[in-house]
Amino acid sequence: MLVELGPVPSSSAIAYVAFCRERLAELEADPDVLATTLTPDLVARFQRLLDLWMDIAETGPVFSWELEVDVESVEYDFVAFVRVVLGGDPIGRTSELAADQQAELRRPFRVALVNGILQALEREGPASASLAAELRAQWPDDDIT
Repeated sequence: MLVELGPVPSSSAIAYVAFCRERLAELEADPDVLATTLTPDLVARFQRLLDLWMDIAETGPVFSWELEVDVESVEYDFVAFVRVVLGGDPIGRTSELAADQQAELRRPFRVALVNGILQALEREGPASASLAAELRAQWPDDDIT
């Protein structure tokens, strides 16, 4: 399955990665709510993705990324990501951090990321499309289409 992200401003990707790193560290430090979701393996995969995205974002003003990955991996990782969002608000929409200017800077990357994954799932067939529809309905963000 091909997951595509971008083009978006690299500044948005950098801001989103920085915010996710902060929130992931906070969630790791207090794992009670998300202990079953944020396994050490999943945290390591999230960290590797954040590192990769930062490397790409630092190469120029426009961020674009694509990855060919198996459907099961995307489904597992993205469902975990959704659980983290619903349990820990790393998108910064409902927290006190939402009021800062960085929330608006992060928006293009966040929207491209979520929509890119959901669209890739929808292209994979009925079962993945059903999962995408369910996740889209649960997503707490009004600019995910």
